[in-house]
Amino acid sequence: MTTPMKQNLYVIGEGTGSGVVKIGKSADVQSRLTSLQTGCPVRLQILHVESDAGELESWLHDQFAQYRQHGEWFNFGANDPVATVRVAIERHRLSRSIEQVTEQLRAEFEEKLKEREQYWQDEVAELQSQMAEREALFAKEREFQELANYAARRANEVIPLISNALMEQIGGNSKEEIDASIAVIMTRAMIAPSDNPTSLQDVLNDVDPRLFKYLVDQAFVPRMPARRITPELASA
Repeated sequence: MTTPMKQNLYVIGEGTGSGVVKIGKSADVQSRLTSLQTGCPVRLQILHVESDAGELESWLHDQFAQYRQHGEWFNFGANDPVATVRVAIERHRLSRSIEQVTEQLRAEFEEKLKEREQYWQDEVAELQSQMAEREALFAKEREFQELANYAARRANEVIPLISNALMEQIGGNSKEEIDASIAVIMTRAMIAPSDNPTSLQDVLNDVDPRLFKYLVDQAFVPRMPARRITPELASA
């Protein structure tokens, strides 16, 4: 594949105070001068050359549209055509530099903005996660409190129902001891963590196991919260 030859911008004219010049581009400016000289009644010369014309040629043509005579020939009148073209080229370069710097700054700003947006999204996600964890803890705390309140109510209901006959069956316990044991059993049985059944086993270390069995058999420890009571304890 043949690599395209580099195009150079040229300004060709008579160069003797004449304001008429040709603004074009060519890979070989000297050959282009020779071609233009053929059939031209005045001697032409290369007045200015810029390497890598790119879009510069068409931009200059648009800038100097008011001076266009025909095709790529322009008449600048009393103005120095070379000086006018050079000023225009510098203005074009400055404009392009400003555009490039602006584009770079815009890209950097957008990148920083994305980073900040991601940072705040992560912060919000972290806060939402923490709030969810706290809400879960609050829910567990409310559930625990509800179970504790329920256990207290049931204990108050059950304690008066323990008769003297029960004390005789168990024996060796005073009414106060039985009342205290009932409160301990019911409260622990209903609020002990379901994933830690051994915590209920500790009840038997604190109270008479016969009393515990009696309460389970008589359903004074209700079956609804009794899901927390292991079969081993229920058969104690």
